[in-house]
Amino acid sequence: MNLVNRICTSLTDALLGVFSGWSPALLLIAISAVLGILMAIVFRFTSQQAQLKRVADLSRAQVLAIKLFKDELGTMFVSLGRLFRYTGLRLWYSLPPALVMVIPFVLVLVQLARWYEHSPLVDGDVAMLEFHLNEADWSRHEQLQLEAAAPLELTHRHNDAVEKVVTWNVHAHGDDAASIDWRLGDLTGTKRIAIGASRDALAPVDAQIAGPSFWDRLLYPGEPAFASDAPIREVTLQVHERDTPILGLNVPWWLTFLVVSILVAMLVRPLVGVQF
Repeated sequence: MNLVNRICTSLTDALLGVFSGWSPALLLIAISAVLGILMAIVFRFTSQQAQLKRVADLSRAQVLAIKLFKDELGTMFVSLGRLFRYTGLRLWYSLPPALVMVIPFVLVLVQLARWYEHSPLVDGDVAMLEFHLNEADWSRHEQLQLEAAAPLELTHRHNDAVEKVVTWNVHAHGDDAASIDWRLGDLTGTKRIAIGASRDALAPVDAQIAGPSFWDRLLYPGEPAFASDAPIREVTLQVHERDTPILGLNVPWWLTFLVVSILVAMLVRPLVGVQF
């Protein structure tokens, strides 16, 4: 999973880095629109278009029958039952393209989350950095050492023996991305810290170094995950959630992504020649 994450992260950062000067909302809409077009194309070539068109025509016929025979309850309920049946068939014929797209779709979402879920730190910010240790390795927590260079400063180390967590306050100075090196015995690593000129600055923010579980590795792909036998379970940076308002409404970025991509896929349907 680390290899897949590394490839996807490198490609995403290289692509979005070119447009990092854009408005975050505008870039999100553009990405959603492009992916909506791609979704329509993939759907066309991975689905049974002839069957979908036939069932769509039959569905429209039943809708017309319901309107025409609304005063004849028996006929109307028969048409309604057929409509439900044809709707189920459309969902069934749509299943293969959905299965084809689900994995790429999830990978795109988790990569976009790195850019749109959280805001970078800004000059003067203080964030909490947490190292979660395994219970069996807590006796070694005093060996955990961190080293940070400008524009970062570390203060107020705290050892929580109950939760098995060691925390520091991370102070950001300046507006350049930085990193913190850490060591616990023979295990070493680096935690990247995103710092921007403003909270609206578009940059990848990795809020967590994942643990060994599959879901952690999937949801936090930005930095290599810990192995199952590592003394550290995860590393978490407490950062602000990003606001990406659309038309004055502060809606979640993923909702904007889903709505725009689906709308664009529907709008380009005649151009692509696809039947959903």
